[in-house]
Amino acid sequence: MYIVMYNPEQIALPENELRRMPGYCAMFMLEPAYRKQHRFASRLHLKRMQLAHVEAICDEMERESTEKTPGHEIVLRAKLLDLMAYLSRTYMQGESTETQALQRVGEVIGAMEMLLKTDRTITKIAFAVGFNDSNYFTRQFKKVAGLPPRQFRMQNNM
Repeated sequence: MYIVMYNPEQIALPENELRRMPGYCAMFMLEPAYRKQHRFASRLHLKRMQLAHVEAICDEMERESTEKTPGHEIVLRAKLLDLMAYLSRTYMQGESTETQALQRVGEVIGAMEMLLKTDRTITKIAFAVGFNDSNYFTRQFKKVAGLPPRQFRMQNNM
C-alpha cells in the first residue's frame, strides 16, 4: 500500500494546468468534499494494468525519496504530476452516476478558466467542455460557482 502525501505550499504545482483536467477537478477537488458532506461513495477502481502502472510510479517515487540523489526533488515533482494526471484520466473513465456527475462539475470548473482567459461566447465554451446545451451548462455552472457564467466573467475580469 502506498500513501502519497505532499504539502502544496512547498511544491510548486501547475494548478492552472491541472484544473483544466475535469478528472483532476472531480477527483482531487470535488470528491473529498462530497465524500464528507454527502457520504459520497464513489471510488476509483483500477484494473490490473492500471494498478501496475500506478505501482511503478509509486515505486520510482519511493526510490527517489530514499536515495536522495541530486535532482531527486525534480524527479519527485515530475512523478507526482505523472501520478495525478494518470489517476485523473483514469477517473474520467468511471461509469458510476456519481462519478459522471462530478466529471460534469469538473468540466464546469475547467470552463471557469475559459471564461476568464478567452473571449469565447458562453455557448462556445459550453460546447468546448462537453455540454450540448448552453442553458444546461449555465444551470450547472451556477450550482458550482454560485452565479451564472456571464456574471462570473464580468466580476472576475475587472
